Amino acid sequence: MKFAAAAPVAFQSTAFWKGATTASTLASTASTISSAFAAVQPFMGAFSVATQLLRAPMAMRAGQAQSNIYAIQGLQAAAKANRDALNAELEANQVLDKVRRVNANAVARGYASGVEGFSGSAKLIQDMNLKYAGRDLRTLDVASRERKTFGQIQQAMFAQAADQALVTGTMNALEAVGSAAWTASQIQMG
Repeated sequence: MKFAAAAPVAFQSTAFWKGATTASTLASTASTISSAFAAVQPFMGAFSVATQLLRAPMAMRAGQAQSNIYAIQGLQAAAKANRDALNAELEANQVLDKVRRVNANAVARGYASGVEGFSGSAKLIQDMNLKYAGRDLRTLDVASRERKTFGQIQQAMFAQAADQALVTGTMNALEAVGSAAWTASQIQMG
């Protein structure tokens, strides 16, 4: 009962008619969008095929870029390994220099004490210095070779990763072309 009494007043209000105008505007806009979509729809399949075909060269470039990154990392690994090996050789040179100086000091001390510098306790000190220096030199030589080998292994791994990146890029490109072909065949069938 209350609704029936309020209805004539509501239909006479300006707010009601503004809402009705908005609803009719929305309906005509929806109709326009629907017809625009219907006009564009035949081109959507071609657009889909075109975008899939554009993925192919992008995939190839991405694979090439990743391959280049791995190649650079391989060169960096080799350079680091060579630098580390060179540092080990420099350290070996320092060991040789130190043993030369210590042995020269032992000889001089022996002669200064009135003992022959190349016999007796002076000779024993020199022999012990050479023994320890030889052990250090062998350790440094092994370390140098290991560092070079490790660098070569890393470089080989990066080279394989670079090759794999190229293969992956090519496969992604082929997948994009195949997907485009399949989409085109579906459009022709439909």
